[in-house]
This record gives sequence, structure tokens and C-alpha cells, in this order.
Amino acid sequence: MRAELARLRALLGPRLLGSRPYALLRPVRTDYDEVTDLLAEGRVGEALARYAGPMPPRSDAPVVVEHRRCLEQQVRGAVLGSGAHRLLRRWVDADWAADDAQAWAPLADTLPGGSPQRAAAAARARALGLPTTVVPQAGRHAAGLQRCRS
Repeated sequence: MRAELARLRALLGPRLLGSRPYALLRPVRTDYDEVTDLLAEGRVGEALARYAGPMPPRSDAPVVVEHRRCLEQQVRGAVLGSGAHRLLRRWVDADWAADDAQAWAPLADTLPGGSPQRAAAAARARALGLPTTVVPQAGRHAAGLQRCRS
């Protein structure tokens, strides 16, 4: 444990992480905090821009898994609830959301009729298993924000 804290202190510096005892010497803000705060303020575009994808994707620590799942659901819900084609496009263009059929369908709905992009988005939603008769309208997704348990 001591070796790990020494490495962390070397990265963060002695003004942030003290050594006798080991302690954070000032408040620390994480990108998780920034994304949830932006979502709570309704600033979905900024939150999506700040969201770098599922946090520590390889961690299987229960608290990390829960926070990762919760944050992804909040960002996804806010993007789907926005009905904004630019946000939906940014979402489905991300590696972690490329197979999100329920995001491709509303993206198709928000694009102009006859648009090749609309046809491509609808085809992608169908290819991912969303029946063409159940293509949801943009804005019908709940964006319910909830704070994850700390």
C-alpha cells in the first residue's frame, strides 16, 4: 500500500497528497463529478463532451462497476431525452454506443425525411434488432437524473 501511495503522490504532487499521514490536502474534483454536475444543470452537450466513456472499463470493483453503470445510464438518458440530432450523432459515433439501437432510431427520426443519413440511421437501428414499426420518436426517452450512491 505504501508503494502505491508513493507512486500516487509522485503523480499528484506533495501539495495534493500529504504523507504523514497520507491524506488529500485539498478538495478533489473528478471528471465523474463534472459530468454529473453538468447533467444536473441540464447542460447535456457539455456533459457529453466531457464524458470520455465508461470510467475504468477494466475495473470490476463493485463500487466502480455501480458508478460506471449509473453514470453511463445518466448520460445516455440525457442524450436520448434531448432529442437533439447532434448529441445523438455524437453518442452513436462513440465506440461504447455504436451498437445502441435505441439511440440510432431517434437519430433517424430527427434527421430530415429523404436524407441518406436518416435512411442509414434507420437501417442501423433495424440491423441492431429494433423493429422498424417500433422506431421511437425523439424526446420520448426519460432523462431522469439520479445521483449515484457514493
